[in-house]
Amino acid sequence: MFSEQKTIASTNAGDWDGTFIGGAALANHPGGTCSDCHAGENPFSIHPGTALDLGSALQVSGLWYDPIIPAGWPENPSPINSPGVCATCHVAGGPGGRFPAVSTELSSYGNVVLANAINRTLPPGAAGSLSNDPHPIALPAMCAEPPSSPVVSWAGAIWRHTGVACSGQSCPGWRRLDNNVRSVSIVAADEKLYQLHANGLIWESTGQACQDNSCPGWRRLDNNPHTVDIVSGGRELYQLHEGGRIWESTGVPCSNSGCPGWRLMDNNPRTQTLSAAGGILYQLHNDGAIWRSDGRPCVNDSCPGWQRLDNNPRTIVIEASHD
Repeated sequence: MFSEQKTIASTNAGDWDGTFIGGAALANHPGGTCSDCHAGENPFSIHPGTALDLGSALQVSGLWYDPIIPAGWPENPSPINSPGVCATCHVAGGPGGRFPAVSTELSSYGNVVLANAINRTLPPGAAGSLSNDPHPIALPAMCAEPPSSPVVSWAGAIWRHTGVACSGQSCPGWRRLDNNVRSVSIVAADEKLYQLHANGLIWESTGQACQDNSCPGWRRLDNNPHTVDIVSGGRELYQLHEGGRIWESTGVPCSNSGCPGWRLMDNNPRTQTLSAAGGILYQLHNDGAIWRSDGRPCVNDSCPGWQRLDNNPRTIVIEASHD
């Protein structure tokens, strides 16, 4: 559905003519509300490693798209790494992609797409497959709830603690900073708070709390759909792109569509994850090598500002604290 951020519309599964359309053009299309069924990074729930996955041009994974759809259609809630055995394959960057957060606004996704995937098409040997299990695993309860359910009313909300502890069952010590369903992760350090949206937008909090449904206390730092992760250490903010590019924020916010406040720190396709603390940035490569930045940015295609700390292929995660 989300090939090149465009939506495929069809009157039914058998007569799609190959035309890609999106936005308002879908409003009166006989194909219905496409985004009610197709969501996530793998919009057809194709299972990783199966013949359909390995030979299909429909497979879409590794990216999270905001669908180009008419106003009023349901949108993808933020992605989740699916619970249970699903998470062994359906993860960020994996062949199966993440599922969307289960939402009552996507009733057909839960009751049609996900139901068929769990009950009928899981690969042989997997829990829930009808090929070997007469008792398929149950769908999340939210899938069966009506679209008007209040379950999703606070999706994406960010809250800051005021220091007031709970008293009995009452926990009043929180104030809301945002309420945006596109928010997929937050990072904080040295009294700075940032959030990353599903479409690659990065925002910095000004500290201003929401007033009713208005949450103006954010300034945009970037708008790049290639961003897959952000980390913060001290007052520094870094982002990781697909393909291994690492960028450091200079603190300059976006102006209209221009977001110049970034400098390139590395451009290595081996980069797998970042960690930062005390103003120092570290990266882990997919071969186990760990590198520490000395703060020097890249010059053209040369990025010499890194010192190798380890080269152990058993390493799978890194974490930083203080210095």
